[in-house]
Amino acid sequence: MLGLLGRLPDDLRRLLRAFVVAGHVLTPEQLGPLAGRQTLPPARAWRVLVGIGLVPGRGRCADPGIATWVLAGMTRADRAELYGAAAELAHRCALPEEDVARLLLGAGPAGTRWALDALLAAARSVAGQAGEAAPYYRRALLEPLADTTRAQLTLELAAADGAAPHTGEVRLARAALTPTAGPLLGERLAAADLLVTRCAPERAAGLLNGLAPGTATPDLGSLAALHWLATDSPDGVPALGIPPAAYAEDRLDPDRAGAAAWLTATRGTDPRRARKLARIALSPVRGDTRLYAPRIAAAWTLMATDDPLEAAEALDGVLADARRRGSRAAAALALLTRGRLSLRRGRVPAAEADAEAAVEGYPLTRWPPPMARAWLGLQILLGLARGDRDAAERAAATPTRGTAARRGRHHLDTQLLFARGLLDWTGQRPRAALHHFQECGRILLSRGWVNPALVPWRSLAGVAQRDLGHPEAAEELVTAEWELARAWGTRTATGLTHLFAGIALPAGSASFRLTRAVEALRDSPERIWYVTAVLRLAEAQLDAGQPAGVSGLLHEAGRLAKAYRLDAQSARVRELTARLAAQPRPAGSAQRADRKRQALSETSAQVVDMVVQGLPNAEIARRLAVGKRAVEVRLTRIYRHFGVAGRAELRALFALEDGEFGTPC
Repeated sequence: MLGLLGRLPDDLRRLLRAFVVAGHVLTPEQLGPLAGRQTLPPARAWRVLVGIGLVPGRGRCADPGIATWVLAGMTRADRAELYGAAAELAHRCALPEEDVARLLLGAGPAGTRWALDALLAAARSVAGQAGEAAPYYRRALLEPLADTTRAQLTLELAAADGAAPHTGEVRLARAALTPTAGPLLGERLAAADLLVTRCAPERAAGLLNGLAPGTATPDLGSLAALHWLATDSPDGVPALGIPPAAYAEDRLDPDRAGAAAWLTATRGTDPRRARKLARIALSPVRGDTRLYAPRIAAAWTLMATDDPLEAAEALDGVLADARRRGSRAAAALALLTRGRLSLRRGRVPAAEADAEAAVEGYPLTRWPPPMARAWLGLQILLGLARGDRDAAERAAATPTRGTAARRGRHHLDTQLLFARGLLDWTGQRPRAALHHFQECGRILLSRGWVNPALVPWRSLAGVAQRDLGHPEAAEELVTAEWELARAWGTRTATGLTHLFAGIALPAGSASFRLTRAVEALRDSPERIWYVTAVLRLAEAQLDAGQPAGVSGLLHEAGRLAKAYRLDAQSARVRELTARLAAQPRPAGSAQRADRKRQALSETSAQVVDMVVQGLPNAEIARRLAVGKRAVEVRLTRIYRHFGVAGRAELRALFALEDGEFGTPC
């Protein structure tokens, strides 16, 4: 076959070259101008190539080696010229811009607007696909461009090409090495924003420190926000016109409000102000922003203030923008954060879907190391939530990337450390758990982050200290965490502190602390920890020989464990239910309860029966043909009559007598 190619006349060789280059987008009739003058009529020349097997009747060359040989016989300049002519011909034939752009990849600079438009259209059409957009951006940068356009395209290339972490950071920094005058300041700020989302705050800070726009620039809010987030410092920089974050009030622009909200949350001082600033950052009436880092910071703030729906909406917006603009690191970070939020809310399948989508859109090997470690932390927590310790242990044993000098410095590293600590604690390895929780504290305290709503490392370190036989150290840690949780004041922060205090402190105060934990977490977003608190309270009451009310607690825990598919918690419900069934009934208690029931009116006795059956107040009111408020008033009197605290204890009182010990699920 190669010998046949060598004997082809020049005109047929030119036609074959034209077909090899553009036959996939142009018809044989359209290829004529590329092939030049032919000695044979076009139709006959084409039949000759088809007849000798060099060109199939349809599609591309039958043998890729033919295409390689045909083009190898040309100089690089000749090949580029042929591809350029094919691209121009495809443009004149009004073919799709993606087809024109594929031809331009092999051509030299065209210096025309249509060529640049085709390349950018192709790049942006595949921006969300791994590695697909980068060749088009690189080719577009070969065209003669204005400085502003070149800076913008370099930035888009650095965001979209999915290079290795260090390479990606370098390219982003280079994208910003332009004068700061005019609109190019915005491109440098966008580069700094992407560096922050790629977990490279030091590079972002160095880039920002090279700017001196003055206080009158309209980009001051974005500059201040990125500086605060990159340096993790609320202090201002007078030389750059950046005020301290303490001056961030509700009149601020969205970017600055988002960063100030997060700094407020990390210091754990004012949840109302943090929530207010986060809402400003995400409010559409305050103006749109294309920066990712301040919006992600606002979402984290809303997670810390127990506002999960608003946080999820913010992350959805970041994800949509990042996918549209091809910023795969920002998209992965938004998915990772949303997965953590879903897990907090007990939505394990949704969290698993986000974790899977994050690595599908952006290969884990190209993630910045802190993000990759946070992803592994999420995998550990998902394994624990599903009751799959083997999966959790495999994730914990996965080697992590990053140099020793940098490992553990980024705040995302605390997510893996905390998850490993939980895995060790639940696996009866308190010394290893203590090490991981203390490492969390080291990283956070080095940044000035004290809010237990971010990571409750002190309380769990206290639990580990208790398990190691150090009660004084445990009490010191729990007490310090309680003071900080009380200052922040959200239900999640106070509830978790009570929960871990109930585990870490002496048994005498366990029931009180765990009761407070259940009360606080009942209305918090932390569904999995709420179920854990309910089970811990049920266990503490059984340990104290106080089974009244345990049945109701197990019913609540079983219902939620089933709804959220928490296999480990469901197994624990069954264990405690069996233990409750084995509890001896206090002598004479059944007779006393029965005598008290006989003293009730007929209507009140009916209400007791319906409560024991598990009917809600609305159904009881319907059956009695009375208002719901009337049922509530009557129940209050019934509780007082039996000396119980609520419907759970009332139900348990009669359920024990009737032998109702089935799994509450």
